[in-house]
Amino acid sequence: MKNFLCLLFSTTLLTCGAWANFLELPDDNQQIAEAALTYVGKSYLAPNETKPIDATAIFNNLAPGLYVSVGTERGFLAASVSEITHLLLLDGNFQVVYFNRLNIALLKMSHSRKDYLRLRLHPAASYWYDSQRLSVLTEAERSLITDPRAIRWWHKFVSSSAWFDFHVSPEKRDPHFQSFVKINYLYSYEQYTKIKQLADDGRIEAQLLDYNDNKARRIIVSAIEESGLRLSALDISNAWRRKYMGHKLDKILEDFYTLPGPEIATGKNTVLITTKSVPEINDSCISGTAWNYRTDDLCAINTMIGVTTFVESLFPEEDKKD
Repeated sequence: MKNFLCLLFSTTLLTCGAWANFLELPDDNQQIAEAALTYVGKSYLAPNETKPIDATAIFNNLAPGLYVSVGTERGFLAASVSEITHLLLLDGNFQVVYFNRLNIALLKMSHSRKDYLRLRLHPAASYWYDSQRLSVLTEAERSLITDPRAIRWWHKFVSSSAWFDFHVSPEKRDPHFQSFVKINYLYSYEQYTKIKQLADDGRIEAQLLDYNDNKARRIIVSAIEESGLRLSALDISNAWRRKYMGHKLDKILEDFYTLPGPEIATGKNTVLITTKSVPEINDSCISGTAWNYRTDDLCAINTMIGVTTFVESLFPEEDKKD
């Protein structure tokens, strides 16, 4: 029996075969792109967990294995500073999935951290459509990147002021506003190298998932189980709220709980990461403030056993490499 640690983290059927690098799922690349490009609803693309440094100790202590996350950068950030071996980005918003797939492709196309910044912060056809860069992509990825609408979408939704805190370089940052300090793979050689290696190896995948869709959720869980991967962490941010997961939180967690956890030899458990408290689990689990990183007692959910662990943040030496 494995334990879940409840971490307070400051934030349709799914398919995708040609895109799925480590999960066996059908291809939905074109459908995701079309839906994202025509989507008119609200999307949460820019990261608003501005101090992930507070969770460095948590990330550093994760067991090797699969990190499952909602959202955009929260998963990339966690993977860049942890020992996880695979990253699965599961979200119910078309634009979030579209961003994640484009970002994976850009990471694969980049030759260095500076080159990745060029591709990401100054998107241009001469960079994105370069034949040598495109040669490292799968057919599905090339189709996504070379669609003329993709670069226009990126300009509109990613090259926007909403991303300022994440995109601004450390030397240009107001010293009074230290967002994403020391944990941003855009400005860290080690963190960029880690996340790029995962992308190059086909160990980052983005899928569409309505967590309330029992059939779709179980297809994903079954695919994970068949892959042989062990679940290191499940990061649902604030998706546990009723307006996102309704009254199915316990069922959703039960499905993921059936997956094998870390190897016993690691002495570690699968970690459940959430934003704020989760009253649907138990009111006594409330602690900390909004968008805080902290480990609290996850009161028993069926067979899950809560473990109380308080983790102090680590502040690694600032990376000096380029």
